[in-house]
Amino acid sequence: MKIRLRNKISRVVLKGVKDRPGIAAKIFTTLGEHGFGIENISETGLSRGRADISFTILDRDLEEVVSLLKTRIASYGAEEVKVDRDVVEIMIRGKDANRPGMAGKVFAILGGLGINIEMITTALNTLTMVIQRNRADEALKALNRRFGDSS
Repeated sequence: MKIRLRNKISRVVLKGVKDRPGIAAKIFTTLGEHGFGIENISETGLSRGRADISFTILDRDLEEVVSLLKTRIASYGAEEVKVDRDVVEIMIRGKDANRPGMAGKVFAILGGLGINIEMITTALNTLTMVIQRNRADEALKALNRRFGDSS
């Protein structure tokens, strides 16, 4: 398996988005129409008919994305836009990435180090996690010791 670290990203969170059909389409269509590629998307915390939608974006696009979202926040039914610039993505790729129990093993290693996973996404043969930047080297070393290389 290949384990890679992706720097130069930030996490954007649209807080308190109204839980209505088509809202996610509206948000990500707007971003796409303006040429912004979204790295990972996660929806969490459904409560009071609202949810938080998080995604990662390249640092170079961050200011424009946040500005665009703030001009349209009311149309998305969101309460606020928050940004975390101090994150990285760790990607584990390979045929074993989706093996039963693999995610649990990865999460146990990071949890054992006291590293909080802030976002998790999966795709065919890929497990991606967002963690705080100041824990990246420690996480990468531990995962490489157990599962692979960082080439």
